[in-house]
Amino acid sequence: MRNKAFFLALLPLFLIFSCNSSGGSSEEKFTATINDENWEFYDLTASRNGEDLEIRGKGYLNGDRGAIPVDLTMTIVSVPETDQLKSQTPYTAYFSPNTQETAVHATIEPQDSQLVYDTKLDPNGTGELVITEVEGSSISGEFTFTATDRSGRKLEVTDGKFNGLQL
Repeated sequence: MRNKAFFLALLPLFLIFSCNSSGGSSEEKFTATINDENWEFYDLTASRNGEDLEIRGKGYLNGDRGAIPVDLTMTIVSVPETDQLKSQTPYTAYFSPNTQETAVHATIEPQDSQLVYDTKLDPNGTGELVITEVEGSSISGEFTFTATDRSGRKLEVTDGKFNGLQL
């Protein structure tokens, strides 16, 4: 009986400390569907390189970290500073070799392979990346694009999402 009373006394503290103020998770998340297969990305970074914003992750098919990973890098060209970006949200950049302003390009590199899939290799390439939210120093968004290797093989990337990536 004494243990039950002790547990009930601590329960409110546990509930307070186990929930954040928004009721959701602030965990970084990065997922995409590549050629109709689900991928989850880890070892995430979002960082500035001059005016450009680079988003990187290491991906695994169906989240299986025992599988051979791929590295996905997306570089958004000439992104406004965080405060200005927040006022321009949603901010859209296009995967097109012919677009200079608000352009984005991506590479997908399977590890242990010489292959590199690049959005710049397809002159008819399309797709877009939309930054849907800027909260403090983190960003969230969606993306879809096609990347091609030097032999012309394509990877279709759809339903891409990133949430809470820290800048």
